[in-house]
Order: sequence, then structure tokens, then C-alpha cells
Amino acid sequence: MLRLNTPAQADELLGRLESEATRIQATMLAVKSRRNALVPIGRLPPELLAEVFYELVCLYDDHPRSPKQHQSPFYWLYVTSVCSAWRRVALNAPRVWSHIHFHPKAGDQERITAFFARSRSAPLMIKQRELKKQLPSMITEAIFGALHRIRSLAIVLSPQFIKYTEEGKFTFDAPRLRDLTVHTSSIPSSKTSLPTITNASWPSLRYLNCVGGSVPVVQALTRPTLTHLVVTCTHVRTQSATISWVNLLRELPSLEKLSLSEVLAAPDVPVRVIPKPSRKITLPRLRCLTLADSRQGVSCADLLNHFVIPKETAVTFHAYGSGTREGYDFVMDALATKASAEGIVGGQPLPTLGVVFDTGWNSTLAIEVFTTEVASVPVEQDGREIPDFYDETPQHQFILVWDHASEMNAQIQAFAAAYPLTGLRALGMRSLFGNVDNETWRALARLPSIEDIAIEHCDQGAEVFFAVMMQSPAALPRLKRLTFRGIQWNMRHRSKRRRKARVDSLMVRLVEMLEGRKARGLGLQLLDIAYCTHMRVQDGVREDMRRLRAVVGDIEIGDSNEGDSAGECLTCSAASSEDEDDEEDDEKEDDEDEDDNEDEDEHEE
Repeated sequence: MLRLNTPAQADELLGRLESEATRIQATMLAVKSRRNALVPIGRLPPELLAEVFYELVCLYDDHPRSPKQHQSPFYWLYVTSVCSAWRRVALNAPRVWSHIHFHPKAGDQERITAFFARSRSAPLMIKQRELKKQLPSMITEAIFGALHRIRSLAIVLSPQFIKYTEEGKFTFDAPRLRDLTVHTSSIPSSKTSLPTITNASWPSLRYLNCVGGSVPVVQALTRPTLTHLVVTCTHVRTQSATISWVNLLRELPSLEKLSLSEVLAAPDVPVRVIPKPSRKITLPRLRCLTLADSRQGVSCADLLNHFVIPKETAVTFHAYGSGTREGYDFVMDALATKASAEGIVGGQPLPTLGVVFDTGWNSTLAIEVFTTEVASVPVEQDGREIPDFYDETPQHQFILVWDHASEMNAQIQAFAAAYPLTGLRALGMRSLFGNVDNETWRALARLPSIEDIAIEHCDQGAEVFFAVMMQSPAALPRLKRLTFRGIQWNMRHRSKRRRKARVDSLMVRLVEMLEGRKARGLGLQLLDIAYCTHMRVQDGVREDMRRLRAVVGDIEIGDSNEGDSAGECLTCSAASSEDEDDEEDDEKEDDEDEDDNEDEDEHEE
């Protein structure tokens, strides 16, 4: 134990100890730094390590709503604190600091200023996270001061922005700006023109996403160089007449993708007297067109009549409201016009090869019209492929969506009556809720060239289809393939009598329909069944398979008997050697239940 005679000696010794501790700490830091430099990742050249950091920054852009975002908006910053070498690499890589995400609060100003300084002269990507709140003046001024470097900007276009530009305090010139997303609902309706923004120089602008903008505001933001335009209306007061949008879109001949949602005002005349278009919108480069309307879709159909587009253009049409048969006919006529030679750039249209009617798992009816198989291609940003993001190539012709599937019979019948379907080869019914009536199936059965029909998760649709085909055995003369997915082929009756009678069995109706067509020389080439239920031995599957093989060229069986807890399924019925024992056991169980259910059977009969 140390013994010190005076306080001065103690202070001197304490100072020496602190100096020694500081020296040891510095030595440890140097040793750790050298050790980190010798590990495999530490041997990477600084240029390559900077690219890795930049990829992490871009990953944050691609997946902005990851769980870590709510805890740390810039989780990629952790790499700058791993070691001093990594921090030096990050600080000397301007691109790492060029992507700036912020919230509209004054506390973000210091971070924005630091990022501006560290990014040096690199092009900037600036994104406001909350696009419903206006920015503090300090952040607004900081962004204005960096406009000459901004390549991508997502921000609220507030009255303060307009005031700064009108006062001449800042200019809105952005020579590098390529992508612009603005929320304009806070601009007062009295601002019918924005000359300062209209005259701003944006020579590189390619993408514009405007939320809440009226036609004058959108017109001030657009440039002839645009290739992708997205406009979404948030209030009825900003909706405009069709002719206003016609005049605006005529000035954008370079558009490749166009999406308009809730931007059109309701027609001021009845549907039957809507005039034919006198002015056309010719967009020779358009690849994707999306139109959405909260009503029946008549306004969107009226605008669609003005378009002259390439035959390869993929059109998505979404109407949220219910309507009348007259309105559906008007919409279908507009789509049929685009599917014919009229309104098409470059010759004859593509042939219609397939159509799918789908309600998904909600009350929406989607009609998908295909010209070729739809292919997915990776989405690229700044020359990089974004992982897990894909874009559909425009190989389908139309996608029509209505939010009121209760009116799907009127919608499908109007589609079958108006749309040019003479070359249609494939027809799909997918998850259709509600009643697909006989008249709808009769309208589809009159199509002469259908070769392939697929019915998925739609027992009632299959039942009506079988009934219509039994009534019209010569319908669909070219039918070659039938596909069924997720169909309950036999009812689960408790009594042996009703089970043996095959009451309400869809499989019995399928067999009888195919036998009738075979007798008329209209045999089926392929029957594909998968994910079916109630296809066990005691349901009569063995006899069904024997009869089907006699009338069908080839039968493909996928996973079946889904949801059944006992009994043999359709997939393995032909190969099992224990079928007879299973049948005997089932018959014993049925005999035991028959007495208990006899009174119930008589009541049901």
C-alpha cells in the first residue's frame, strides 16, 4: 500500500497514473486499428468499401419502411462508427451523404446542413417523409440553396415556396432535377397560374408525381421532357373537365407511363349524349396507361376515347363506384375502340388471346385481358437493379377493375358484348364471389375460338358452367383444355344413401358434360385438376376416374383432397392396393350411421 507524506506527492502520483492510462488507451486504440486493418474486410480498397456503403444507403431508399426506420431513420450511419478507418472512408465518399431523408421539423436542420456539406458536389436526392406537413422556413431555405445540385426531390409545395419564388428571394431553377414528387393540396385554389414555377428551368425532368394538383398546378410543373407522369387528386374541388386534361396531355408527346387517379370531374351531360372526341391525344411512346375513377368510370372512358396510343400499350382501368348497364356499355365501348384499329398507332392491334375474371378476396371484380404472356422484369434505379422489385412489361392489353362485384354479371355481359373477342383463346374465372348467372355464361359460351378455360376457387361458377354446357352441348367447339383449382367436387353428406346418390356432386356433372361432348366429336384433350376437396374413394373417385379417362385425352392431377382428414384422395386412388379395405371400413361406418340419420334423411328428402 502506498504511503504518501503530503497532498502534493499524492497529486503528482495521480497525474503520472492518469498520463500512463492515457498512453495505454492510445496504444490500445492503435493496436485495435491495426488489427481491424488486417481482417479480411479491412483489406478492401477504400473505393470499394465506399461503394458498399453507398449500396447500404440505396437499400434504405428501396425499403424505407423497414422496422429499423422507426427506431433510427438513418440506420446505415452505424457503419461510420465501427472504426476510425471506416469513418474516414465514409467522410471521404460524397455519394454516401447525397441521399437525404428528413421529417418536417426544425430539429432536422442541423443534419440536413451536415449532409449538404459532406456530400460536396454530388447530385442530391432529397425526400420529405411526411408529405402532409409544411416545412419550417430554415429547411425550406436550405433546400432552395441546394436546388442546383438536386437530382430527385420529394416535398410539399407549400405557399411559402410560392412566396419565396414570387418575391425573387430564390429561383426555382434545377438543372439536374430528374424526379419530382410534390404534394400541392396546400396551394390555395385562387392560384390559377404559377408563372415562377412555369418559367423555372428543369431541362432534365423525366418523372413527375403530383398529389392533389389541379390542371393549372400540374401544367406549371410539367415539361416536354417528361416520360412518366402520375397525378392523384385528393379533393373534388381540384377535379377538372376532360377537355382540360386533353389540352394538357397533348403537350407531352414523350410520355411513356401515365397514371391519372380521381382527376376527372363528373360529366355534366347524360351518358347517352356525351359527344365524341373532337381533339386527339397522340402519345406514340406510351407503354403503360392507368386511369382511376371513384364513380362508374364514365369520365375515364371519355378521356380514353381521346387517346391515340401504340398497340402495345398496357391499360389499367379502375372504377370504384357502382353504376348502370348504360354506363358499363359506354366504358366497354371505349375499351373496345382501343382494342380495335381505331385509336391505335402503327397498324393493326394485337390479338386478344386471354381474359381472366377475378374478384380476389374482396368485393372487387378485375377483368384482365392478355395479348401475350405477362412477364416481369427487375426494376432499376440509377442503373442499379432494386432487389425484390419487379415491373410488368406491357404485354397485357387491359386490366379493368370495379369495386362492386355484386354487379359483375352486368359488367361481364357488357364486356362480352362490346369487346372484340373473336380471337380469344383462354378464359379464366378466379375466386368469383356472388352469383355468376346463366346469362353471363351463355354470353361467354358463344365465343367461337376459346380453347382453354380455367376455373379457380369458384364452385358456383363451375356449377353454372356445367349447366349451360349441358343445355348447349355444341357450344365452345374448339375447347381443348379445362383447368380446375380449389373446387369442392362432392358434398359431404352424413348418410350413405345421399352419398351414394351423389347429390349435388360437381364431379358427376363434369363427367356427364364431357361424355356428352365426346359423343358429339368434341372430346377434351387435357383435364387439369388440383387443390380439390372431397375426392376420396368413398366419394366414388375410382369410377369417376375410369369414366374420365374414357373421354379425355390426358388427365393431370395435382395436390388434391385439401382439407380432408380421412379417406383416400384423387391423386393416389389409381395406385393404391388398399382401396378395397378402405371401402369396406367406410361402408361399415356408414352402416352404423345410417340408422341414426334415417329420420334426418326422410326430412331432407
